[in-house]
Amino acid sequence: MPVTEANFVEDRSKQRAAATTTEMPTNRLCYCTYGPEVCGSANETCIKDPKAACFHSVELVHNTETKAMEKWHSYGCLPLELTMEGREASASHFQCNGWRSSHTQPKSIACCDEGNYCNKNITPPPFSNVPSTPEGGHSLESFISHMPLVLIVLVGVVGAALVLMLITCAIVSYIRYRKTGKWRFLPASRLPSKKRRSCPLIEHADNVYIFNNTNEKTKMLVDIGVEASSGSGSGVAHLVQRTVGGHLVRKEWIGKGRYGEVWKAEFHGSDVAVKVFYTTEEHSWKNEREVYQSTMLNHENILRFVAADIQGNQSITEMLLITDFHELGSLHDYLKRGEPLSSLEALQLAHSAVSGIAHLHDTLTGTGSGCKPEIAHRDIKSKNIIVKRAGVCAIADFGLAIRYYAKERRMDPANPNIQVGTKRYMAPEVLDKTLNVKDFNSFKHADIYSYALVLWELARRVDNGPLPANMSTNAPSLSNDSSIPTDPVAHSPSPTLSKRSDESSTGTARPYEPPFEGMVASDPSFEEMKQIVCEEQRRPPLEESWRSDEFKGTSLHLLADLMIECWSSKPSCRHSALKLKTTLKRMIESFPLSSITASDKWLSPAYQPPYRDVDSGIRSKTQS
Repeated sequence: MPVTEANFVEDRSKQRAAATTTEMPTNRLCYCTYGPEVCGSANETCIKDPKAACFHSVELVHNTETKAMEKWHSYGCLPLELTMEGREASASHFQCNGWRSSHTQPKSIACCDEGNYCNKNITPPPFSNVPSTPEGGHSLESFISHMPLVLIVLVGVVGAALVLMLITCAIVSYIRYRKTGKWRFLPASRLPSKKRRSCPLIEHADNVYIFNNTNEKTKMLVDIGVEASSGSGSGVAHLVQRTVGGHLVRKEWIGKGRYGEVWKAEFHGSDVAVKVFYTTEEHSWKNEREVYQSTMLNHENILRFVAADIQGNQSITEMLLITDFHELGSLHDYLKRGEPLSSLEALQLAHSAVSGIAHLHDTLTGTGSGCKPEIAHRDIKSKNIIVKRAGVCAIADFGLAIRYYAKERRMDPANPNIQVGTKRYMAPEVLDKTLNVKDFNSFKHADIYSYALVLWELARRVDNGPLPANMSTNAPSLSNDSSIPTDPVAHSPSPTLSKRSDESSTGTARPYEPPFEGMVASDPSFEEMKQIVCEEQRRPPLEESWRSDEFKGTSLHLLADLMIECWSSKPSCRHSALKLKTTLKRMIESFPLSSITASDKWLSPAYQPPYRDVDSGIRSKTQS
C-alpha cells in the first residue's frame, strides 16, 4: 500500500534532522519527485532509512480537461512501518505489496533497495483486477468489469423481456390484421362503440374537450370537419383542442379579471365569449374546464360551455375557455344601467340565479354509473352571473368551484383553501376560517350567504312599490312563521320612497351599490371584512319600507325576509338553494296578470309569446 503524504512528510522530517548531523550516506539515496520541502534537498533526492526502501508508484487519474484517464508517477523514500505495539518494523513490506489488492482508484507500487536512485529504473506491476486496453492504457469503459454480476444479469433479463413483449405485440397485431383488416392493439370489446360515443359517461383525454350536443353546436362541428355524436341529444360531441383556437376571430375586448381577460369572438359565424387565462392561472383554467365537463351539468341557468383550448400567441401560451356570448353581460353591469327593475323581473332574475345554484348543489344519478357531482361555486357574486335576456340569467366562472362525489366520498380538489373568492361576498365562516372543510354542506351554505347579497343588490334596483293586495294572501310566508333566527341588520331611511296604490305607478329605485358600500373600502382586506361581518354582525342596510307593516306582502318585503334568513351568521340556519328556488317560484306564480305592465308582459309564466325564442346564447333578430 503506498504511503500517505502526511506520514511521508513526517518521516522525511526525521530523516532530514538526522542528515544534518551525519555525512551523506551511501546506498540510501532515492529519486524523489515531491519537491524540496518533502524530499529534503533541491536535487530531487531523499534519504531513506537503512531498513526502508525506495519506491516508484503509479496512479490512474481522470483528467477533467481531456476527459481521459492518465497515469501519474511518483518517486520517493518509504518510511518504516509500525507494528501493533507502535514500534518501527524492520522494513516496508506491507506498503511495497499494496499493488496486489484492488483499489477503487487503480494504484500500483514497486520498491527497491539495491543502491542509490534504484527506484528510477523500476516499473510498477500492472493494476490489480483492471484489464488494460490494447494500447496498454486504461479508460473509463474498463471499469465496467467492476460492476456486480447481478446488475449485469438484471439488465440483460429486462432488456430481453422488453424485446419479447414487442415481438409478441407485433405478432398479435399482425394476426388480428389478417382476420379483421384493421390494425389495433386493444380487443374490440374495449374500443369505444358508437353507443359509447353518444353517452355522457365517456372519458375525456387531456387533449379532448366537449361541445354540448345541441343542433347549433353540432353544425359548428360539421363545418370544421369534426365528427359529432349522433345520439339522442343527451350526450356530448368530441372536439380535438387544436381545431378550436385557430378558428376564433377576436372582435372586441370585454374586460379583465383576477384570472385573465374576456373577449368577444366569432367562431364560424357565431358569437362566442373567450376567456383567456393568465399563464399563472393554469390550475383555475383546468378546474373550470373539468367542472364544465362534469356529467349532466347542462342547465338553462348554467352558462353553456363550448370548448377549451391551449394555443401559442407569439411568445405567450394562452389557455382559452370558450362559452356562449350574451350581449347583456353580467348581472352587475345589468343593474348599473339607468333603467330600474320591475318587481316581476327582479323575482325572475333571483329565481333563475338560484335555480342555477340549486342545480350545482344537487347530485343527479343517470343510467349506469353516470352521476353528476355536487358542486359548490365558492365565488357567487353579481359579476359571475350572466344575464341571458331580461328575467333570465346563468351562473358562470367556476375557477374556484369544488366538486363532491358522494359515492366515492371524495372532494376535488381534495384539500381546498378556505379563504378564496371575493372578500366582499365571503361568508362569516370563510372570513374567520371556521368553515368545516370535511363537510361539503359547509361550502354550499357559504354559497347561499353570497347569494343573499346578490338578492340585496337586486332589491335596491327595484322600482319601489307594493304588489297588488291579492298577492299577500297567496304569497308564501317566510319570516313570520319561520323559526330561523335573524341577525341584527342596519336600517337606513328612504327619503326617495314613493308610496303607490299599484305596481304600475312610477316610483324611484335606489342607485346601484355593491354590498357593504360605505362600510368598507373599495377593495377591503380580510381583517376589515371580518370586523364588519363577524365581530360587529353587520349586513347591508335594508330600506325601512321593505320591513314595514304598511308594505307587508310586497315583493321587496318577502325578498328582505329571504335575505335575513340567508345571510345568518349560523350556516345551518340558511335556506337551501332548492327551498329558495321553490319559494321564489311560488312568488312569481302568485303575481296576477292584472298588475303586469306591457314591458313585463312576457315575463309572466301565464303569458305565451307569439314565437319560441331559441336559447342559443347568441343574440338574434326578433321575428314578428
